[in-house]
Amino acid sequence: MYLLPGIKQRLKIASSIIFVRPAATDKFGADYEILLLKRNPNLNAFAGFYAFPGGNQDNPGDTFENWKANYPEFSGHEHLGFSSDFSKRIAAIRESFEEINFLLADGDTSGADLRDQYTSKHKSDFLSFCKEKQLLPCISKLKAYTRIAGPINLYPVFDTQFYFYFLDKDHDMQLSMNNAEFTDAKWLSIP
Repeated sequence: MYLLPGIKQRLKIASSIIFVRPAATDKFGADYEILLLKRNPNLNAFAGFYAFPGGNQDNPGDTFENWKANYPEFSGHEHLGFSSDFSKRIAAIRESFEEINFLLADGDTSGADLRDQYTSKHKSDFLSFCKEKQLLPCISKLKAYTRIAGPINLYPVFDTQFYFYFLDKDHDMQLSMNNAEFTDAKWLSIP
């Protein structure tokens, strides 16, 4: 988080993934769809709004230096040039896993209870979870799109990096939502 000059609130750093999948061409000519999730109406912030999977970059251990030091098998990503936004990429992948049970990682991601194992044993320590399960988050598969900050007179104020992730046409994305955060999912075509 960053302290905004002259304002007694902090700018929260966040990241989101815009999931894109191929679709049959619709009446507007669109041949792809994007995933939107409806936030739980009982939440304090943005209740009932539609959003992309993602969230705060709130884990101080999600730095490139920490992953490199504690998970040497993962340090091969260094040459790909993602060290500048590494924490945002890890946060986006972690949040998507927590929210919709989609884990963008190389390794064995099968098992219906993988997210439950993560939340019960690792308590948001994504690095130790990945290391134990020998999973390598696929940060290079996220395509940076844009960065948007909200108006500073509304709270909370987010500085969010958005990434695209393109699903293969043969990939059947099975959503398992964290109902504490989201209550519905829609794939929408954008003309």
